[in-house]
This record gives sequence, structure tokens and C-alpha cells, in this order.
Amino acid sequence: MNGGFFIAHGSSEARTIRAAVRNCRDFVSSHVNEAIVARLEEVSHLAEPQREHA
Repeated sequence: MNGGFFIAHGSSEARTIRAAVRNCRDFVSSHVNEAIVARLEEVSHLAEPQREHA
């Protein structure tokens, strides 16, 4: 997945949905996803298997 998502229950009240929408807006305007992608790229070498030198 590339991006964020927020889940609300069908029984959520209007103020709860409003807060979720506000959180989504803040997530996007703060570029959280881009920051996560950039950091993962910085540390991706740590997930690669280490090769033994002969």
C-alpha cells in the first residue's frame, strides 16, 4: 500500500467522522506518507540479506 487510510465504524457519530476527516487532512498536508517512504528508502539496505565475503 502506498498511502494512508483511516477506518471508521458505521455506528460512528458525526463528530467522530469529522475528526477522522480532519486527521486525514492533517496526514496529507503534513506529508506523512512521503516521510515514511523516504525513511524506508534510507534504511532499505538493512533488510537485504548479508552476503559472506569469500
